[in-house]
Amino acid sequence: MKAILLGVALGLSLIGAYQANADTLFYATPASGGSYSVTVGGAYVPPTISGVAYPGAVDTISYGENSAGEIVGQFSLGTGNQGFLYDAGIFTTIDVPGSTGTEAYAINNIGQIVGNYTDSQGLQHGFLYSGGTFTTINVPGADWTDILGINDLGQIVGDFTNNDNKPGARGFVDTGGIFTEIDIMNSYYTTVTGINDAGVLTGEFLPCGADGNSEGCYTFTNIAILNAETPLPAALPLFGISLGVMGLFGCRKKQKTA
Repeated sequence: MKAILLGVALGLSLIGAYQANADTLFYATPASGGSYSVTVGGAYVPPTISGVAYPGAVDTISYGENSAGEIVGQFSLGTGNQGFLYDAGIFTTIDVPGSTGTEAYAINNIGQIVGNYTDSQGLQHGFLYSGGTFTTINVPGADWTDILGINDLGQIVGDFTNNDNKPGARGFVDTGGIFTEIDIMNSYYTTVTGINDAGVLTGEFLPCGADGNSEGCYTFTNIAILNAETPLPAALPLFGISLGVMGLFGCRKKQKTA
């Protein structure tokens, strides 16, 4: 199954995407036949996320917040990163079993949490925490998976890298285990930072030649492939955004530090 990105000038602002230096913003609307209508450019509107401070932490970073005011992020006690969920004044630590570091990036209005963890070999994987179970999420063929957002339908977005000689990271959408790769034409890397319940994507890409990256440019592709998601061993229970005009979006790194 292959999807094609079609350029369309819709003139709408971008919501919920983090902009860095030479990065260019985009958003993509699902179109017929598995394609997307893509708008490049637009005004950056940072999402508003409440800053909280984990007790005793060296630093705390809030990454995502849902409409109920539940906040997720990461904190450090000086010995690595740990994820957290903050709800009504109570912090719950989120650590993927067996990981050396965990970051929680987004939470939807169902209470599902997504983020990333580092394994004992130093490799990064994505995770979904839902219904008391951690599920590891790796884009097929990737050596690095970065998860940044989830909507209320459980669609997950982020970026990944692998060793296929393509430059930089590529964006992706995971819909029930079907991964769609998002590459913007003439970019060094592409990342998808958020998705709302209508399937509209926000993201950013680094144009070829920006920041000295002049090699390895490629035209965009969108490839959907299947991969089974399996729960992590020894899953641990946890106890205990609607952002912008288009619904729930994830956000890129370092939104607010307490």
